[in-house]
Amino acid sequence: ELARKAFEHAVELDPSDVRAWGALYRFYVAARPNPAKAREVLDRLTTDPDISELDRAFGLAQLRESIDQVELAAEQYDLAISHLNSGADDLSRLVVYERAAQFFREYDFAKAVDCSREALKVSPESIGARETLIDVLVKIGTKESIGEAETLLLEMIANRDPVATERRLHAEILQAKASVQTDDQASLHTQAVATLRAIPRQTTRDMLMTTLSQLSLAKPGTAARQLTMAILAEDVDIPRLIAFLQLNGNLPVEHSEFAAVFEQAFVRIEGFRGYEIESLKLRLQHLHRTAANQSQSDLKNLESLVIDQHAARCLRRLQNEKSRSELCLNILNFLLHTDRVDDAIRLAKLSPPPVSRLRWTTSLAVAFSSNHPLVGTNDEAEQFFEERLMTNSTDAELNFALGNLRLMQRNYDAAISHYERASIADDQHWLTLNNMAIAKCESNPEESLELINRAIEIGGRNPVLLDTLALLQIKNGHHQEAIDAIVETLPSAELTTSGLIHLSAAWLGVGDDQQASSTFALIDDEVVTHEALAPFDREMYAELKHKLTP
Repeated sequence: ELARKAFEHAVELDPSDVRAWGALYRFYVAARPNPAKAREVLDRLTTDPDISELDRAFGLAQLRESIDQVELAAEQYDLAISHLNSGADDLSRLVVYERAAQFFREYDFAKAVDCSREALKVSPESIGARETLIDVLVKIGTKESIGEAETLLLEMIANRDPVATERRLHAEILQAKASVQTDDQASLHTQAVATLRAIPRQTTRDMLMTTLSQLSLAKPGTAARQLTMAILAEDVDIPRLIAFLQLNGNLPVEHSEFAAVFEQAFVRIEGFRGYEIESLKLRLQHLHRTAANQSQSDLKNLESLVIDQHAARCLRRLQNEKSRSELCLNILNFLLHTDRVDDAIRLAKLSPPPVSRLRWTTSLAVAFSSNHPLVGTNDEAEQFFEERLMTNSTDAELNFALGNLRLMQRNYDAAISHYERASIADDQHWLTLNNMAIAKCESNPEESLELINRAIEIGGRNPVLLDTLALLQIKNGHHQEAIDAIVETLPSAELTTSGLIHLSAAWLGVGDDQQASSTFALIDDEVVTHEALAPFDREMYAELKHKLTP
């Protein structure tokens, strides 16, 4: 609330400040979603006569970039650059060209080069523009572009000692030169190693670059020791280490010292909370590289062994039940996403300690229900669930999970049966009542409303329950009440995909096509494709898309 007031005060003080308008827009898109307010701010930013066309385009470009709308951002940067030709001052030209170059360096090398050169015309001393230009020229990777990058760098550090970032750039240039010429490669890699070693406080990036040069110098033992230093460093950059291991499939795995290094890397990565799945991916990737001559059945058995041991190891590290439950689910989701359904079911059957078989069963049901379109029946999984229910027929959590799976399968009668069992075991679990209300929303709309009202008595008027209340109101033709329910969740909560679907449908129901369209425009089609939405929401989305998309 303080942030909102500050942003609004900023635009009152200076209505032409596009940064303030952009901050207010991001607030209404991400911090406290409010489609109507976001649209209002965007309209103001797009049309306000107090804002110059250059500032408008540049502000919108940065705004689009900040919310990952890359194509729209590129259009706005192009537009901002076109406005520079209308007599902009040097400072504006420098700022726009520098920022555009930084944006385009990830998406369009040619434009990044052009923008960097234009910035340097305005200010030849601009370090930012020069470093961006050098970086892009190295990425382009031709002999000519790398040569120009080296010339630019040497000009920049003439008559002084280079700083760490400049040494790093120099090492990258030397490695790039070695990759495009056949002679003198050893000398270039030797220079790269010396340049990197001159950096006082080496980062993971520096050590990994040194590793690659040592490999190119045919020193696998030295490279292995360098990679070990990177892995064991106290401030190791885990995402960069993962990317390095993913990209460099040509590391000499047959070398005795490297075999141990890979294991060290996997153990180090999986020891960081949240990277357990990345570590498993790397282990499986490594297995495929080292066991390429195995038969398909032997390779499959080795994969299963790696998965089982990895799961057991990672789960043993976790102390509390909630963390273990989350990891169970993450592992099973990964296995289902990668078509390893058999492994997922086997893990649930094995129930590695310290997690109970019931926990794995529940997690498996949750994983199946949350992996659209994997919610279709799997005979082995179905048999497993039935067997587990025979000994845990009254377990609230298992029945709730299986109820959700049946709901996703559109088997509403079975879902209701599971929810009723779960509710008997735990009558204070408002999510069970919430989901039972969804399952009954077409067969018994009156009872659905009773169930959601009971859930609200227990759980309060929280965003999840108000969203379901909105769905039920829409199903009963009470569209204004649905809008009121969703608006009540704002600005204290973010609108979920289902919330946006319900709000768009409700606006359409009261005849406000413009609000319906602007709300619908905030829904990410990719998210809808992969997200575990209830069948009613998926159907509602399809109807809205048909009505609101040209």
